[in-house]
Amino acid sequence: MRRFRVFFLVLLLLPIAYLQSESLSSLPAEESVFAASPEMDRLAKELVGDWDTVEKMERSPSFPEGGSRKGHVHVRLDSGGYTLIYEVNSDGFAGKLDGFLTIWWNKNTKLYYFLACFNNPNGPCRMRGTANWEGNSFVNDYDSEVNGNKTQWRDTFTFTPASHTLVAATDSGGGDMKPVITTTATRTSARAPQSGGARVPEHESKNLSLEERLLVASKIYRIVGTFFPHLPQETFDAQYGDYISRILKSEDRRDFDLLSMEFVAELHDGHTWFYDNWLDKTYGQPVGFTAYPIDGQWVVVRSVIETVKPGDVITAIDATPIEQFFLANRKYVSASSDRDAGSGFFDTPAIFPERFTLTLDGGRQVVVDRANDKKKEDGTPKTEGRWLVQDTIGYIKVPTFHGIETQAQAIQYLREFHSSKAIILDVRGNPGTGQPTALQLALMTKPYHTWTISSSIKGGVLLRNYDAAYPERSEITTTNASVNPQEPVYSGRLLLLVDRGCTCACEDFVMPFKVAKRATLVGETTAGTFSFTNFNAFDNGMILNVASIRHTFPDGSQFEGVGIGPDVEIHPAPVDLKQGRDVVLSKALELASAP
Repeated sequence: MRRFRVFFLVLLLLPIAYLQSESLSSLPAEESVFAASPEMDRLAKELVGDWDTVEKMERSPSFPEGGSRKGHVHVRLDSGGYTLIYEVNSDGFAGKLDGFLTIWWNKNTKLYYFLACFNNPNGPCRMRGTANWEGNSFVNDYDSEVNGNKTQWRDTFTFTPASHTLVAATDSGGGDMKPVITTTATRTSARAPQSGGARVPEHESKNLSLEERLLVASKIYRIVGTFFPHLPQETFDAQYGDYISRILKSEDRRDFDLLSMEFVAELHDGHTWFYDNWLDKTYGQPVGFTAYPIDGQWVVVRSVIETVKPGDVITAIDATPIEQFFLANRKYVSASSDRDAGSGFFDTPAIFPERFTLTLDGGRQVVVDRANDKKKEDGTPKTEGRWLVQDTIGYIKVPTFHGIETQAQAIQYLREFHSSKAIILDVRGNPGTGQPTALQLALMTKPYHTWTISSSIKGGVLLRNYDAAYPERSEITTTNASVNPQEPVYSGRLLLLVDRGCTCACEDFVMPFKVAKRATLVGETTAGTFSFTNFNAFDNGMILNVASIRHTFPDGSQFEGVGIGPDVEIHPAPVDLKQGRDVVLSKALELASAP
């Protein structure tokens, strides 16, 4: 095998680029350059920085004995942010390789183009096809001649927070792409600067020592193992081993936080989550809106920024289809179901770029700048009440159960509406965050059973069987007695408006009305997550919250990840949200008005 042929093949491994006409030594300092477009920004976020690389060559006509190569890559934005320079120095079995590539975005063809230049005396520079994003993978398709034969090649980049992998594959016949070279790159420096002139915060690259990473990881393992109910121990142990191997590879605090969020989210419980106050201060600026899937479309349901409106349908984020973006980042969201993860996805800002482009239905594009967008103030949540039909049908909205004030206000409205034919009580979007007993007792007119609950026990009478039973776990389950009504404030017809935003203590409030058939539930199924938790604040600002109780319905059927279903199911369409129509309330009013 001649070295020049190997040089030519190794071009397949490298990120894409466009050759500049100026001397590299005369270019501006890279720290002052920012991406000139969302497309370049997206690529820069994945690649800018320094990388150690290891290349593995499969046995093939190009590499009869296989082979490997090690090196270093430095990637930066240049040309005012319109190009990305990829400099490579590598050596090994295949010979020494020096050179660079450049990549740029063509807004007319909406494709990335690139040209590669390396130490090949037979032709140091050449154009090499086009590239685009397929989900979260960056894919370059092109033709190349090997031994006089023109073949199709495909280079596919996949990314993690601390590494990326490049697989160079060739068409072995019939469109079957066979991997030839696999390059694994491990990050050794901070990520790219944000676009739009926003610099990377100085503390972005703050590192964690090996000792601190292992200490936090061991605390997570101990606390989850002690308190989490129904823990699948063997599965959890295997996941912990994988987690440990991954956190050992990077000192970057953000990488550690994301890996820890992913590890804890594998428990699939909405009340079990990991977070870091440092991450929140550095990357936690709110997105400014909430969106989730409705009838197969990601629909904005609330917004506090002017450029995004309720009813807007999101089709892509930074040119990645929204569903693919969700599936790639779902792993960081602690949730009891995929539906619950979708509901809370945009409430996890640290997984979003600081600045990104939304593509909306109709092709309209909106740039979201989390740090600089002006956001309207929501104000303090307050209970609302009014007559929908004077002296006949009352309406009360309770936004939260935090504190006693909202319940006290609601009970006051119950007294005002005590002679009404029906009351519509709206708990849509209520996150719970409190004890709803006062309002519950003011409305219950029938006996009802509370939850069946179970928890892990590692002490007392069950302790002697714990170690011998490993990996099985001792659990204790209790079923509470029937609760009899006291002196309700309102005994008339009751309709509850519910949705997926009704979660935690809100579901604790709703459940008895459903099982005792005291109220008609109108809307959509609730979130399906409620637990008492063990909250842990570590000295370094990191936080671990772990569910310690598993709730099931009084009859023992599953609640977590399922939720409480409505009696009458209805939800708004995008056009309803755009036009401000409350179809759920209208349906409830229709039901309340019926004889």
